[in-house]
Amino acid sequence: MGKNILLDYLKDHSSEVINMDMMMFNITTQELEAMAERNGRARGMAEGIAEGRVQGLLQTARQMKAKGFNATVISEITGLSEKEINECN
Repeated sequence: MGKNILLDYLKDHSSEVINMDMMMFNITTQELEAMAERNGRARGMAEGIAEGRVQGLLQTARQMKAKGFNATVISEITGLSEKEINECN
């Protein structure tokens, strides 16, 4: 067992914990599956939005590089690291 005994226990006994939660909150398996599906969709949407933002910032950095801005200025404006800026083409 690691330092976090509770977390280790919950990981090792996840199905029992889920069953106890379902009984305690009177949730059916179908409701739990629907909640998990909504959570999965929301997580996927958030990841897609974040990836889109990064791609947009990289596109802005490429355009700024093409206009002669240096990496330090681009980093200050976009929040990208100078390494990310120097690597984008």
